[in-house]
Amino acid sequence: MKILSRTSLLAIAVFAITGIALLAYTSSRASQTILPPDAGGSPAPDVSSARPLVSRTESIEVDRPLPVVLKVAAKPLESAVRGAGSLPGVVRTSMLTPGEFGAPGSRRLVHLSDTSTLVEEVLAREQSEQTFLFRYVVWNFQGPSAGKVDFGVGEFYYEALPRDRTRIRWTYSFKLNSRTFPGVLGPVGRFFFRVGFFERSFADMMRGVLRGYKDGAEATDLPATGSSAAR
Repeated sequence: MKILSRTSLLAIAVFAITGIALLAYTSSRASQTILPPDAGGSPAPDVSSARPLVSRTESIEVDRPLPVVLKVAAKPLESAVRGAGSLPGVVRTSMLTPGEFGAPGSRRLVHLSDTSTLVEEVLAREQSEQTFLFRYVVWNFQGPSAGKVDFGVGEFYYEALPRDRTRIRWTYSFKLNSRTFPGVLGPVGRFFFRVGFFERSFADMMRGVLRGYKDGAEATDLPATGSSAAR
């Protein structure tokens, strides 16, 4: 009876220690960012020859000069992309490469409000006195949309207009996964994707982001000197 008692006590002690260790491990893991497979190391998709793509372009004109608009557009992603309809918004981002996001090759993990994630990498960044181009690719979708899309390519093109105005043109293109719905349906699937997604929730999201840039820029006071003051 004494031996059984000692064995029972030993089992209880082992169980308790194991439970505490497991609880500590679980809490530690919950506080960490869980990265998708190869999020930080896999090469970005080759978008140069990928066809066919489903694309949409939205544009807006802003009553402010290009430098003002670019400054407003540089705000954090989570304050610009708030979602629309069934689309989730951006909650936060985590850098996957050293430094800040913006230079070609820089990469970050984007956390969405539906707990899904995606990887984003800058493909091009070109600026002159009259224009600014920013091109990026998103892939490695984790969540409800995983498996439906191979990757997406976005491009912002800012163009200075006469009278201190600026035009923003945003083009987004998706390469559907040809092995899953709707991509498996070929041209028919791309049509359904366009009319059921691009022309509804996604178009609303794109227009909302552009309106946010416009409203933010036009709420900014113009300099008191130069051509803007003369106007």
